[in-house]
Amino acid sequence: GVEAGLKTMDAVVHASVIDRDLATPPGSPASGDRYLVAAGGTGAWAGQDGKLARYNGNSSSWEFFTPKKGWRVWVEDELRVVYHTGSAWKPTFFESAGQTITAAGSLAIPHGLGTTPDGVETWLKCTTAEAGYSINDVIPLPSQDIANNYGVAFTPDATNLNARFGSAAAVFKVLNKTTGAAANITLANWQAIFRAKKN
Repeated sequence: GVEAGLKTMDAVVHASVIDRDLATPPGSPASGDRYLVAAGGTGAWAGQDGKLARYNGNSSSWEFFTPKKGWRVWVEDELRVVYHTGSAWKPTFFESAGQTITAAGSLAIPHGLGTTPDGVETWLKCTTAEAGYSINDVIPLPSQDIANNYGVAFTPDATNLNARFGSAAAVFKVLNKTTGAAANITLANWQAIFRAKKN
């Protein structure tokens, strides 16, 4: 009825949850605390896997809401948004670990988004000071300079970021942080980081 609909709206509009990795209810929840129930729910969460759980302090009980495809929730302990595919909760953003750069090399990196990404970005992370950059500096790059065989090409799918580095010996060029002059990178001094998102 109307009351149930209002409860659902209150629970899910601009929803945030504290955690999505717990299968057992927390010991001392505050009224209004919300969680996504992890697989294998136990105790008061038994049989509620994947649902949004909200604690009702007035009745000292948990209320459960079955997600619909497209629901989005902010996960506080991860500082990111997840969305529901219709069967599971998936993140909307992925960032890879630092990847070794090899001329003409290929990579298949699982992204966990549950669908083909809407966008992919390439970043370089400095691991040994070079071209005016310090260790741990991270800079964005265009994906390709086709005329000179620099960059990286992507054919992402619903599972992986499939990447092929350019065949140029240096793979990427950067602008010197101090002078602005273009410079080839030393592959051993940098790692590639790939970021993918679902809109």
